[in-house]
Amino acid sequence: MSRSNKPLRIVYPEQQHYACRDCPARCCRTPWGIPLTPEVAHTILEDTELRSRLVGRAPGILANGTLPMIEKDRQLQCVLLEDDLMCGLQKRHGHAALPQACQAYPFGFMKNEQGQDVALLSRHCPSIRDNYGEPLAGQIEAKFKQAGGSHALAPRMGLPSGRTLPVPHYLQLANAWRQLFLAGSPLEAVRRCYALTEAFDEELPALPSPSEADVRSAWAAAEQCPALALASPTARPPYQARLFYAHELGNLCYPSRVLTAFSTRRPTWSQRLGTWRNKLNWLFEVGSVDLLYVSGPVRLGGINQVPAFLSGDLGQLVSRYLIEVLDRRQVFVRQTYLTRVVVDLGLMAALVSRFARASAVGHGRAAVARADVLEGLGVADLLMAHQAGAAQSTLLANLRLHLMSDSAAFDRFLASEA
Repeated sequence: MSRSNKPLRIVYPEQQHYACRDCPARCCRTPWGIPLTPEVAHTILEDTELRSRLVGRAPGILANGTLPMIEKDRQLQCVLLEDDLMCGLQKRHGHAALPQACQAYPFGFMKNEQGQDVALLSRHCPSIRDNYGEPLAGQIEAKFKQAGGSHALAPRMGLPSGRTLPVPHYLQLANAWRQLFLAGSPLEAVRRCYALTEAFDEELPALPSPSEADVRSAWAAAEQCPALALASPTARPPYQARLFYAHELGNLCYPSRVLTAFSTRRPTWSQRLGTWRNKLNWLFEVGSVDLLYVSGPVRLGGINQVPAFLSGDLGQLVSRYLIEVLDRRQVFVRQTYLTRVVVDLGLMAALVSRFARASAVGHGRAAVARADVLEGLGVADLLMAHQAGAAQSTLLANLRLHLMSDSAAFDRFLASEA
């Protein structure tokens, strides 16, 4: 990353390009809500043509601060999206009239430990993912203003013992984790991060405010612990892994992905049953599903037949992505346990792997291709990294707690994609 603008001190990948083009309006056709202010809602309501699109439950959804979505081609899309895949609100009232989330996408910003604003670039956007368009240098300041500034780092992060570390100390650990991802398989790196963080907690002196020398000494001692090999892969993922995929990837399947609180249509009983069927299919690895961004049906029983790839060259794409996650500091936006951050890195890697293998099945490939992995990175980035500070479901919160407290269970979880 390089510093491109001294007054704003914005940090971003110097080789990155971006342009809002050559994309089927992916940001407008998503299974998640787009927030808006009362001022934007007022602009829509005052426009007779735009107001006419507010059918069904749309007026109530708009009043609650979210853009209403309609179902089209088995996906949700914003009611303002037109047949030419352009936004009706922008056409009629200009870019400045859009909700802040729409103006800023796919950019967000974090304030790092040097006080620099770090650009968070969503890999869910095809331009960011495939690196096409114009250089960011001419666009980054405008996007920063549209995003409304930066999120701050959490002042402290917790250790397994319940003690907390201030920013300089917990980022020393984050930088040490980063080095592990440079060395090899992302799963092995996550496993090592988990073990070293627990060992570090045991080695750190029981003082109210350990010094920087104490932190360095404790980490040096933790690094002397022998590396533990991952558990042997099994024929199918363990229950916790299948539950995670059912929760995350099941919600990206049809009809689950169109059953949201901001859809203008009420769900039918058939759709409700389809949602439960999706989750059960993922949990028990039976049947086929219609998975978002995969052109053909995914036969779930075939995913385990696709060779795992994280220990090979394609796995390096995942390692580099996890390094990027650590560099942009977004996983440190709110105070939590450092072990949870490590668990989330493991969940991201597993999610990318399972999606990529499912994508290979849906596209009729016997092995994972680079395109499958890149699409998987976009899915993981949106579901996990860009919602790091958002409220999480009870199921996912409980799963995290289980994996944080049971290293053997976490080991088996990771091994399911090894």
